[in-house]
Amino acid sequence: MEASPDTIEELERVIEQARIDRVSSLTIHFYQSMFPSKCLDNICGLINLTELDLSSCNIEALPDKIDNLVSLTYLNLRENELTYLPQSFCNLANLSALDVGQNQLKTLPQDIGDLCQLKQLLLDNNRLTYIPESIGNMTNLEYFCCSVNALNMLPASIHKLTNLRELHLSRNRLKELPLTIGDLSKLVELTLNENNLVELPNRMGDLSSLECLNINFNDDLTSLPESIFKITELKELSLNETRITNLDRISTFINLEELQLRNTGLTELPKSFASLSSLVWIGLHDNPLTDLSVLTNLPNLRYVDFLVTILPPQYWTKFSEWKAEWLLIEKNVEIRRVLIEQVGYEKIYAELGAIEIDSWREYELIKIDASVDIEPILLLKMICPSTSHIHILRVPPDMTSAEAAITWVNHGIHPDDIAIQT
Repeated sequence: MEASPDTIEELERVIEQARIDRVSSLTIHFYQSMFPSKCLDNICGLINLTELDLSSCNIEALPDKIDNLVSLTYLNLRENELTYLPQSFCNLANLSALDVGQNQLKTLPQDIGDLCQLKQLLLDNNRLTYIPESIGNMTNLEYFCCSVNALNMLPASIHKLTNLRELHLSRNRLKELPLTIGDLSKLVELTLNENNLVELPNRMGDLSSLECLNINFNDDLTSLPESIFKITELKELSLNETRITNLDRISTFINLEELQLRNTGLTELPKSFASLSSLVWIGLHDNPLTDLSVLTNLPNLRYVDFLVTILPPQYWTKFSEWKAEWLLIEKNVEIRRVLIEQVGYEKIYAELGAIEIDSWREYELIKIDASVDIEPILLLKMICPSTSHIHILRVPPDMTSAEAAITWVNHGIHPDDIAIQT
């Protein structure tokens, strides 16, 4: 039974009808005001309920008699105003799925582990600073999400959750993981984004079933434990915004399909990358790389995300081998921008040829054919009087004189005025 009553009277009628019909599944969304405690009490009398969805109902507190719902297997309380769960809540012994995400919970009942039939537990987007040790009693738990809280550490008992397949702990304050994390041998997905991790325990390598590991935005993390390279089932590894560059043994990840390395400080790609035969996607944004040639022969690689765009295979070379003539056939505007930036105007000028349309003193205004870019490319060529170095800068396409171009470069100040000021 599902309903979205607009008034308290309508809400009461919905609950009464649910009692008469002895429904086993009840979904209510009540947006208008705070959910009346009397109506909650009446819901607690629906002893036949096995599924109850009260998400987005502005509920501030649950009644102690919540444990009357002895048959309940599914309970959704997401997006309410709960600040605590009553102790009696722990008597819902048949619960297999519980969602209390997006509330205001600061603590959990110490006996929360009595919900030992739970397979899914969502506590995300609350204000929790710790999780009771009793959670180790939830040995049937398969999915656990506690992201977006204020956890400083995990309970030592978490290693008892040996049936856990997904563990999501992003956006907390974790500095370390328990040494026994490796006991979670069935874990398939682990997300630890935006924490304060400094290192990972060496037993991470015992997570033999792990397929997805996300550790993005842990700025102080500089290395992976050597044991982690034993995890041959890994398919997705995200290390964005870390300082991890010790990836020489990455070739052991024979099933790796996605690798994210944005802004990790990589200056070159290890030769071991050439063995990642299953790799489909690699993200390399904001790294001072000059050579992508190690990726050239990867048979399944389709996406190289670099310099804010996806680079086609012809660009997977040393940047020094990029050709100015590619500008004449490249249709992607963003790639053309990257190509111009990497090749440099001097090389473009030399390889493509140009027409001098004006000169003034030591400045030359040069035009390259419009087919190179979406608009004509005008370049201002300057020779430094002290070093004799040639500099080439792009100027707006409506420039008609070298004198106007150098004035534009100087933010509207004519070179003679600069000399006077000096």
